[in-house]
Amino acid sequence: MMRLNGAAMLCGVAIIFSVSYDDAAAGGFALREQSSYYQGMSFAGNATSGPSISSVFWNPATITGAGDGFTVEAHNSLILPQAKMNGTFTRAGGRRPG
Repeated sequence: MMRLNGAAMLCGVAIIFSVSYDDAAAGGFALREQSSYYQGMSFAGNATSGPSISSVFWNPATITGAGDGFTVEAHNSLILPQAKMNGTFTRAGGRRPG
């Protein structure tokens, strides 16, 4: 009996799942901010060198203002959406009785 390594097993499971499901329904949104530092500045002068290395997104030459050594910048967002729907129409388009 041949033993499968972890990568081959994972690949096989992924293929089985990808062909077994018919379709997917999804919704989402996009955050177009490139950094919270420049979002706070309302993008005024974000292509010039500053204390944030995220200016490299707009102008790669600003890497010279990043300083010496290893530099890291991270930005996170927590979004807690909430929605409530009360429909009054049926699937066929007519009004519900009552």
